[in-house]
Amino acid sequence: MVSAAPSTAAPAEQVGPGGLTLDEEIGAVIMVGFRGSLAGPVLADWSRRQFGGLVVTNQNRNAASAASMTDLIAAVRRVSHHRLLAATDQEGGAVCLAIASVTCAPMPVGQADTTRMAAALHRDMVMTGLHNSLASPGAVSMLGTPVDLSKLTVDAYVVAGIADHISPWQACYRSARLLGSDNLRFVLSSSGHIAALVNPPGNPRASFRAGDVEEPDPGAWLQAAEKNSDSWWPDFIGWLEQRG
Repeated sequence: MVSAAPSTAAPAEQVGPGGLTLDEEIGAVIMVGFRGSLAGPVLADWSRRQFGGLVVTNQNRNAASAASMTDLIAAVRRVSHHRLLAATDQEGGAVCLAIASVTCAPMPVGQADTTRMAAALHRDMVMTGLHNSLASPGAVSMLGTPVDLSKLTVDAYVVAGIADHISPWQACYRSARLLGSDNLRFVLSSSGHIAALVNPPGNPRASFRAGDVEEPDPGAWLQAAEKNSDSWWPDFIGWLEQRG
């Protein structure tokens, strides 16, 4: 009598509440770089682990031209099941693109700080962003309480930067519209991520627009909003004074 050999097939991996396997859950909170061109084993490992981000720097020598770098990022994104973040990094106090022909730019002191947070919190933040959970009432919970931004009815003063490369102002505008406040003032400042906020009065190049968020389309709001010269800080002080 011949008995059947025991099965060697690997059991199916369990999928968590976010629709990811354990390997993918871990990978989603990690940004990874690699040296050299994109080889088959690297791409296969990326497909299995589903890393959250790709770091490309001069030191890794991933590409020799802008076109080849575009092709590399596109290839990695094709095997990613989520929105892949591709980013450069700062090396030794300088911000470097991944193409050898582009020189590194100095990193101003104070902007090279790293952000430290617990791995579980990082995971929750990444998944909330990937699924845009806060845009849907009750789609995400904090300490067991479902979050519904429309229930936030306190007065709100929301500021965005027109040249912000991290938080696009159009997304900030749409986020402000999620709030349930009847007294919400949206301010669009000149400059980018930091200078839009650290924007004291007296700058002749500064300007801002302000208004409510009744208009659904950010572009239409921009066209209709009056442009004011100088900083938005005095406007904010006046807004606070009205509220005691």
